[in-house]
Amino acid sequence: MSTLWSPLRLPGFRRLFAGQALSDFANWSDFLALSTVVVYVWGYGAPELALLSVCIGLPYVVVGPFVSLKIGRLDARAVLVFCDVVRFAAVLAMLWTESLSALFALVFIKMCATSIFDPIRQASIKRLVPEERIAEASSLSQVLVNGTKIIAPMVGGVCIAVWGAFSPFWLGAGLYLLSAVILAGLPRLIGEAAGRAKSRFADDMRDALRFVRRRPVLLYAIMYLSVWMFFVFLYDALFVLFTERLGLGEASLGVLMSGVGIGSVLGSLAAGKWTFWKAYPLKLMSRLGIVSGAFIAVVGLGAFGWLPASLWLWCAVFVILGFLGGFDAVPYGYVLQTETTDATIAPVSAMANALQTGSMLVAPLLGAALASWIGVGGVFLAVGLGMILFAATILVKLSARDARTSGLETQT
Repeated sequence: MSTLWSPLRLPGFRRLFAGQALSDFANWSDFLALSTVVVYVWGYGAPELALLSVCIGLPYVVVGPFVSLKIGRLDARAVLVFCDVVRFAAVLAMLWTESLSALFALVFIKMCATSIFDPIRQASIKRLVPEERIAEASSLSQVLVNGTKIIAPMVGGVCIAVWGAFSPFWLGAGLYLLSAVILAGLPRLIGEAAGRAKSRFADDMRDALRFVRRRPVLLYAIMYLSVWMFFVFLYDALFVLFTERLGLGEASLGVLMSGVGIGSVLGSLAAGKWTFWKAYPLKLMSRLGIVSGAFIAVVGLGAFGWLPASLWLWCAVFVILGFLGGFDAVPYGYVLQTETTDATIAPVSAMANALQTGSMLVAPLLGAALASWIGVGGVFLAVGLGMILFAATILVKLSARDARTSGLETQT
């Protein structure tokens, strides 16, 4: 029987896990440093921060999906190492950057490599881990994603306080280089597409889209998480206004965000520990979406002043929200692994990332506009109700599809 940690007994996955840990930590270690340099060192403001966000998110939309269509023919080990080396060079160059345009160019290059690294990492998991351990491997990978989002910015903040605004770039560059060294020890990871004749880009894109359309579970999973991410980014930037409305004080925002992060790690661990959901991952995701929507609506009621302004109460609510989100992401990773082939997992993963990142670029602007119209509480309440309605619709469609399938089997 597989346990949560059983994939780490596999030497290949253990090495990939270590490389991902260093790479993910490096991704987030300079998160505060970039904003600090732009605002506090160089004296820029909100427009430049918005451009920085575009440089971070745009490669997932315009680079990752297209490059991933071709990299299935390459050795995944070589691609992972190449991406780490590119990011090492880009982050190291940031130490001597003196202009905003040069910094943005380096950030864009770094994120281009990251947008390629992520789908190739998914493909590598598929090639290194047997299917019966995929759920646990997806959980461990998600734990790293969620855990480094909490710890790495904190470490970066300490580096800034002790050694200055540019110091996290030294840390990030070193971690990328170490990750490259570790990943270079992986076995060769040649995909099924390696021996195929070269095809046109348009044909590859059409094949990938057709593949997703023919697999309802995969299609629903991508649709669900993309819409879910859109809902999240509608209100994500409004948390500071939520704490202001409740009069909780400036420090409360950090406490609540830490609660979300801790909850997400616990949720990812729980999903890997108890894998009862493997028989019906989409139904579980939909049910968790309904519960998440209810808690987001509760946050909206709090912003309207209809619930107590207790930091302990809201910390508990935010931990639960993080737990639900962390748990929800693991079945999605499992579906992505089990519903794709070796040749399609990288492009499908990249296309899904593009949809999710596209929401990150659009939703915050829409959320801000809605907040000025219906208020902060109105945004949280509307998002919560919208998420409940959307998740319930997916659940009804899945149940109807299962009923039709069961009926056909009975007739035969």
